Amino acid sequence: MSRKYQRKLLYLVLGFGGIYLSMDIFPMPAEMTSSHIIATLVFEPFQLLGAVICFIIGFLSFARLFQSSFEHLVHCYNSNHPLQPIELFALGMTLISFFVFFLINVWVAILALITALFYGIMDADFNEKSDQKHQKKESSD
Repeated sequence: MSRKYQRKLLYLVLGFGGIYLSMDIFPMPAEMTSSHIIATLVFEPFQLLGAVICFIIGFLSFARLFQSSFEHLVHCYNSNHPLQPIELFALGMTLISFFVFFLINVWVAILALITALFYGIMDADFNEKSDQKHQKKESSD
């Protein structure tokens, strides 16, 4: 298995694990009143901190997957190269992961999807130097 495939699989596992853990350990108050929410966040700060750190790790991993997939799709579109199966696999598994997240907790899934998409698109590099970088990577792999 090449290094590129291992990296994409690592991002997929880290993203899924991070978001899933953040959904699991985020402190949920017994009632959804402002006083209960504040009390839960004040008396369980480390649980909140852990959930936030896991969420950040998860959405950054998914953002990296989106970024590389978008860059590859644009490169293939501009140069008429065929799509690589690993890119389609990574994008498909990412979308399946978000479907699972939507089944578990809709609001966290929406937040994770929006932040990962925006960060991945903003961080993507779509200029000609990026196309040259992709050509060098493809020739070395």
